[in-house]
Amino acid sequence: MRLIAITPETPCTTEAECLREVQMLATILDTGFHFAHVRKPGYTEQQMRQYLSAIPTEYHSRLKLHSHFALLRAFSLGGMHLNHRSPTLPGCIDATGLSISRSCHSLEELKTASECDYAFLSPIFDSISKRGYGSAFALAELQQFFDRNPQCRNAVALGGVTPEHLRELKPICAEHECILVIDDHVDIAQELELDGVHLGKTDMPPMQARAILGGKPIIGVTA
Repeated sequence: MRLIAITPETPCTTEAECLREVQMLATILDTGFHFAHVRKPGYTEQQMRQYLSAIPTEYHSRLKLHSHFALLRAFSLGGMHLNHRSPTLPGCIDATGLSISRSCHSLEELKTASECDYAFLSPIFDSISKRGYGSAFALAELQQFFDRNPQCRNAVALGGVTPEHLRELKPICAEHECILVIDDHVDIAQELELDGVHLGKTDMPPMQARAILGGKPIIGVTA
């Protein structure tokens, strides 16, 4: 199983906010995540340099940039992620030894990404963060596509997972040995016997959630 994290796309507005984000990034990678994607589309190269400088060097080999690829070698980073802003490998970048991934928004596009280590496919459901960005996929269609195109099984599904989709997703996650964790809703995690729950700062205390869910489910928290 490949574990991948993505930073918030919003810029850090204070030094304290940046420190909290970097600490959370380190904690995530310490738990065994393979990569953390540094996605800061509004950053200048200098701002990105400052952000990367705040991250301890022992984590750099597991960071992937979505922009400012000239910094890859300067910080000995792990790889790059291609998207609509940066759709191709820059000719001046030596990609030897780097992990390369890309964003795809159609199955035809996904077919062209088989040379990447993995590809993001989105939105599987209607996007939550981008209004009007609707799903272009049906789950049955996706199953048929991957049965016919096993070379595309490096896809990572993103987008629009809300509580009403969980009953539909649970058997798929079980079949493919994926972990299914929900934000905030301890009651739904208990009802559907999900793999875990992530608690925000205003949710119930972790010990209370543990008492409800028992010892097996994963419980994550936002510090």
